[in-house]
Amino acid sequence: MGRDYNDILDQWHKLTKIKGVIIKFLDTPMLDTDQEGENDLFSRFTRDILLLIQAFQAENEWQKIKSRQAQGIAAAKANGKVLGRPKAVITDTEKEIVKRYQNRDLTLEVALRELNIKRSAFYKLCNSVKAELE
Repeated sequence: MGRDYNDILDQWHKLTKIKGVIIKFLDTPMLDTDQEGENDLFSRFTRDILLLIQAFQAENEWQKIKSRQAQGIAAAKANGKVLGRPKAVITDTEKEIVKRYQNRDLTLEVALRELNIKRSAFYKLCNSVKAELE
């Protein structure tokens, strides 16, 4: 249902109490909301405790994963590894076509055909060339 303790509890409340949704769990049938004895105090108490425990486990595991990920990133950076997508290198041909387009020597359609790229990519290329020249 989620990774955040409070969010799980809020979603559970919205679904079961406000919207009246029946929830069935394959791996934890004690949490099913369509059991007979729904109004039984002990059944509701047991279900609430199980839900709280599982919500705690979900958020706790998520926090561990984020922590390990941050440690891995820090270790990689410490070893000099460059993370992320490599920066695009603008070729001389691309620069020339952009300049010709900006000088109105080429139409947009011809520039797109020569570079074999889409319109949005071409506009990004134009902005990159402009930023590089400044």
